[in-house]
Amino acid sequence: MKKLLSVLSVLTLTSSIVAPVAACGKKLKPQESNTTDIQSEMVAGAEFMTRLILAARHENLNFNVNELLSMFLTPEAMVSRFPTEYEFNDNGEIKSINTQKYFNLYKKLLAPSIESLDQDMGAGAMASYVMGMYSDDFYQNIINGEKTFYDTMNQDGSKLSFNNPDRNGAKGYLAGLHKDLSLASDYDRRQLAWGIQDTGALTNYLLNKGFDGGYPGDTRARMDQGTLFQNVGPGTWDYDSNGGGYAWYNSLMYTGKSAINFNFEDKDNQWNNSGWDANRKLGKSNLELAPGYTNDKPGNEKWSTLKDGDQKIEFNEVGGRMAQAGQSNNFGAGVSFYGSLLQNLSTTSSGAMFTGELANYLMPIVVSDVPNDRFLQGISFSLITNVWHAFNYIVQPNYLGEMREHFTDDLLDKIKELPKAPDPLGTVSQLGADTVKPSHIGFDVLRKYQGNSEEITNPITGKPSIELILDDKESTNAKLMVEIVGQMIAEIKAKTGAERKAATALFTTTGSFGRPASGLLSLFENAGDAWNDQVLSKNGEGALNLLEVYKRCFEITLDEDVVASVEAIKSKFSGAFRNLTNLQKQDYLRILGFNGSGYNPGSYLERVYTTLTDSEKKGSNEFIKIFNSLKANVNQGMYATHGMIYQYIFDDNYWERTDVNLNTTSNEELGGEMQFTLKYTGRGDTSSTASKQTKKVEVPHNFNPYQTIVENQTTLDEKAPTQSALALVDPDRISGKVLGVEQGIIDETDLLDYDGTGLVKNLKPVNFEYKVKWANISGDVNNPYWVISGIDCFKDGVQFYNIY
Repeated sequence: MKKLLSVLSVLTLTSSIVAPVAACGKKLKPQESNTTDIQSEMVAGAEFMTRLILAARHENLNFNVNELLSMFLTPEAMVSRFPTEYEFNDNGEIKSINTQKYFNLYKKLLAPSIESLDQDMGAGAMASYVMGMYSDDFYQNIINGEKTFYDTMNQDGSKLSFNNPDRNGAKGYLAGLHKDLSLASDYDRRQLAWGIQDTGALTNYLLNKGFDGGYPGDTRARMDQGTLFQNVGPGTWDYDSNGGGYAWYNSLMYTGKSAINFNFEDKDNQWNNSGWDANRKLGKSNLELAPGYTNDKPGNEKWSTLKDGDQKIEFNEVGGRMAQAGQSNNFGAGVSFYGSLLQNLSTTSSGAMFTGELANYLMPIVVSDVPNDRFLQGISFSLITNVWHAFNYIVQPNYLGEMREHFTDDLLDKIKELPKAPDPLGTVSQLGADTVKPSHIGFDVLRKYQGNSEEITNPITGKPSIELILDDKESTNAKLMVEIVGQMIAEIKAKTGAERKAATALFTTTGSFGRPASGLLSLFENAGDAWNDQVLSKNGEGALNLLEVYKRCFEITLDEDVVASVEAIKSKFSGAFRNLTNLQKQDYLRILGFNGSGYNPGSYLERVYTTLTDSEKKGSNEFIKIFNSLKANVNQGMYATHGMIYQYIFDDNYWERTDVNLNTTSNEELGGEMQFTLKYTGRGDTSSTASKQTKKVEVPHNFNPYQTIVENQTTLDEKAPTQSALALVDPDRISGKVLGVEQGIIDETDLLDYDGTGLVKNLKPVNFEYKVKWANISGDVNNPYWVISGIDCFKDGVQFYNIY
């Protein structure tokens, strides 16, 4: 009996992620109607990523897929974040778009290591990271925790990895050409080599004329946005890029220039939107690009125009608008990111990942070492510090008279005892990752800060910065804050009529207590009105309920068991939550109270979870409504582009999944496989003949999917790759050639028609079917890495093929 109980307890703890075993020899079995929860989540995550890639194909929306993958996988590195939650008004029907749920199922269950790519160092995501076109060795570095792929190098070939701590790694040189890189031996996986270059308007047409995308070290083009990276000192840049080639094809061809090219521009000039000019390379083939977007007339952009002799080709409208949506909504998308996390909290294993991630933004236990990630923590934590700042504000001499009309001298005297509030963000008008103050953020700030600070020189900005000193012993501030807030609530509750109304009006954005928060709220359209609506609701009960939430933030720091779990986390983990391995994240959640099927009563995660989900908890409803109001900016910013493009990726009305088969009941099972069929009936680029390409191109083992043309780099004078770098290149690698042309499958005069032009006016209803396979190629039972292992394309039952 004791042994049976032991087994049952293990099953209970692992019911969400079934214990992995080797899947070798297992046959795929139909699972559509009887899938377990974990199987359903695995398939949903795989389908989401598959949609991104299929939607980019020439016959569909026709944009180059790498940039969209970067908007999801490395949004902070490129300051181009796709809004993960927003609403779309479809002729009066409000549709809620929540991509974060399904994207996170991919990240949390199928490829947890891939989160570590987003390191604020300029590196993006390539299709080869999701599509299993390369041999298993290619993916081992990211699985092993290196935060990189070895697909490019620096100028002299001495560095092959990016995202290095010393920020001096690969710079996008000679992508895909290293002699140690090899495509997958599996035929179906090798056939996926179209993913990097053979998507997007005119990609094959231009490649055939000698244009292979960007130069080494480039970044996505800047469309009326600020700088991408942080200065680390006078005249230097903080970056580590795998950029170049087709990494940012859409935005580069939309503007004609990269945001910053570290190799070719004055590094001190950060505002002129100058970088490598596409025409520098296009001009070698007597081609000329007129960009669709220019900063002097934002909002009027439509498409780019390529001049080829007497021919003028309008193209890349879909790709350009797609890329611009990520940039122009970047800040609002960060807030919608919180909203999407809120929507996906639950007591399941995947829901616990959301809870843990959101908790580490709202009240960080581990302050991130990734600047833009830390910026989001600062934004979140300022919701707490702004109230503290408001307490400081109302006891200033100029306001004491007014406050005495509403509160007792006893309460005001206690408020005077509070030290100056932490200031995580600095001046709202100058918000940026380099203005965030790490010492002003986190659980311990609420628990240990007693008002001591020191002035230091910020290593990023070179300017003076006030850093908090946290005493070893716990401060009395948390207890005092709980007492102050409780007494303020009681004093307001005791009021009636006009007195009650006047006291709660203090919490509006124009009131003395609410004014400190108004600066942050002003960044979001209508957010101030939403705040006021909530604090004034139900005769001021809204304000009191929000104060209850605030009080709970300090109460949690007084719980000895919670403090012990926090200290355990700090002793085991550091840096960004995303950089933890899958096993470390599970341990992190366990220490903070997740037991496999829920949260231990009174634990850190249980307190956070119930505060954000339990409508019976005072303040929960008001808090969520205010957060939801911040999405209004994103809703408006995404309206046009969603209607033109994105609805055809994310709306289930255009996708039908059938024939689902899995050979495993666990996301971690070695050798796990799944397959399904996706039918797409959205819009496609009718200017492309890609779906009529029924002759098969063979992908040789020595083909380079990055399609780098070596001569375009060796002619860069002093910035050319050195001989030591060129010595690492496989001399037999086929690169910079359209395989379909080389093998006589398609004539070069037909490339323009095959590619299509990617204009919105050419998007018409289509009907295609895709048979998709995924496989777990990881050898680590605690850290799965699923990749697409096969895609077959059909129109009316007839298979068609890429030309590479």
